[in-house]
Amino acid sequence: MLGLFFSFGKVIGVLVVIAFELIFDAVGVPLGWRVILSMTAVFSILQAILIFFFGSDTPTEMIEKGNQEAAKNIIKKFYFEEYVDEVLNEYKQEYDM
Repeated sequence: MLGLFFSFGKVIGVLVVIAFELIFDAVGVPLGWRVILSMTAVFSILQAILIFFFGSDTPTEMIEKGNQEAAKNIIKKFYFEEYVDEVLNEYKQEYDM
């Protein structure tokens, strides 16, 4: 779900920048590209901040730290309950843990 949020944010960001570019061209603002470049930088910084506060650890990181329950909780966010143990075992096998 988090990946979907950030992908959607990128699409919205691109559309906003394109809209502003069209507005600047229609109005005749010189050097409008600087504003557009600044806007993309703002969106990038905003995304980095959101990832910092709302991003979670990966199951692999939790398994490496020896925290199996936290890894299960992370996997539960993406898989149905009956597949959690199977996916956890796949992570362990894939990374030889």
